[in-house]
Amino acid sequence: MKSKIDWIRRAQRAIRMLAELHRLGYQGLRGMPYLNPLGFRLAIAPKRYFSERNGAVIPQSQLTGSNVAITGAGDYFGWMDTANDDARTLAQKFIERFPEIANQGKERDWAYAGWLAELVGFLEQGDWIPTLWWENMKGNSEDLQTLPIWIADQDNLQWEGIASVISPENPSFPLPPISINHSNTASSEERTIWWGEQRYWTDALDAICLAMEDGGRLVTIDVKKIESHLFDGDGPAYMLLEAMKSVIEHEGYDGYKGAPRLVKALLWKLQEISES
Repeated sequence: MKSKIDWIRRAQRAIRMLAELHRLGYQGLRGMPYLNPLGFRLAIAPKRYFSERNGAVIPQSQLTGSNVAITGAGDYFGWMDTANDDARTLAQKFIERFPEIANQGKERDWAYAGWLAELVGFLEQGDWIPTLWWENMKGNSEDLQTLPIWIADQDNLQWEGIASVISPENPSFPLPPISINHSNTASSEERTIWWGEQRYWTDALDAICLAMEDGGRLVTIDVKKIESHLFDGDGPAYMLLEAMKSVIEHEGYDGYKGAPRLVKALLWKLQEISES
């Protein structure tokens, strides 16, 4: 049943577009639906950019990368030729206009594709959209135990101080299966764990990005204090060596976008050691 609310129909169509991408052979692509102050958003990226704890969430440190395509429920991806497009047409345009992202998702993932197909049918029951983040959200998206559902034109939020939670009276949907079996040239036994799945790095990157957004410009490092830690087997130097190796193995030859992010995260880790 199609919603009578235009933006809900268009939001659900964006999710159906992802399901069409799966039908076309790009099951390695996943989506993160969320609400920002301007409305509905769906971020689509290869599955390796999604959280190890919640297979529907792209960590904040990855959300602005070049391997993530984000659309709203207006002109999809800012394109001006989508007014009459159905989900299949949008999927075909996605493949043509985001070839690098699409090629990274050209694989089989029957478990996730089946989960998304079920979600598409589930959403047709009402004026519903899933959301994994919203303004003034209480808690961390990666800690969600189910997929929250937003009901259009209703007061969905309950407030606890200045933070909010979606009403428990709203429907919810199970989270997708988590997959960390990232495909590439090396076998899974030979490959290192991708740095984007290691909280050692992602928490540090989130922290320094937040500090920069708040106007922070300085990182203070006590060189003498960090020196002994640099020679520890589980210290930042050897952790960085493995993390940079994972950039090469998991991110291919399309720009190694993880490398500069790791440098920023390293600066924060060194500051933490200096302050300990």
